[in-house]
Amino acid sequence: VALQWNVRAIHDQVRVDAGQIQQAVINILLNAIEAQPDGGRVEIKTELARNRVGDEHIILTIQDGGPGVKPEQLEQIWNAFYTSKPGGTGMGLTITKRLLEENCATITAHSGAGLTLVLEFPVAAATTDTVTQTATAHWGNM
Repeated sequence: VALQWNVRAIHDQVRVDAGQIQQAVINILLNAIEAQPDGGRVEIKTELARNRVGDEHIILTIQDGGPGVKPEQLEQIWNAFYTSKPGGTGMGLTITKRLLEENCATITAHSGAGLTLVLEFPVAAATTDTVTQTATAHWGNM
């Protein structure tokens, strides 16, 4: 499987547990690779965007070239023990979604020519709070 990077350096910060986000991204990439057993591509891109109320978000999009997911199954992919893979546990995307939500991020899925997962992280406001670990969102170093 070929990885296609369209990653620009984003120097804004997000408040996350870097280990949890790394695990979430690894889960997504493994699913994308497994969806294409005969090879294909996975496209990874980042962008900085504003939502409807003007808040900045860092968007991480991961799209594979696999068969995608049937529309009637799209919401089920987040459910524990749901799997379409022989021998799969059905826990990967359930855990991924939970990890992201614990870090104030969202994940949405779109199916078409493959599966596209969009992760959205709110940009951290400047603060002196040191309780939450701050990770620089420079996805090109993952």
